[in-house]
Amino acid sequence: MYDKAIADYNKAIAIDDTYIGAYANRANANIELKNYKAAKIDFEKAVELAPQSGSLRRLLGWAKLQLKDTAAACEDFRIAQKQGDRFASELMSQTCK
Repeated sequence: MYDKAIADYNKAIAIDDTYIGAYANRANANIELKNYKAAKIDFEKAVELAPQSGSLRRLLGWAKLQLKDTAAACEDFRIAQKQGDRFASELMSQTCK
């Protein structure tokens, strides 16, 4: 199921490599498959395309956290919180010291 979705997002990105939703959705599919490195790469691209998106920044941090990069994850959570993401504070309190 997720592999098919990833294939579809690959096609969408091939048509329009600025389509933020395709990167974010492919990243989420990769998270479901526990492909955290691939998810991180896609969230990084999505954040590059939409740098003011707190939710994308938080999700990038979450992918980094799954890769055991806690310091980088906490920095992303801090940025996401400043950008108004309402879930970043909880992740910071659970994860960041």
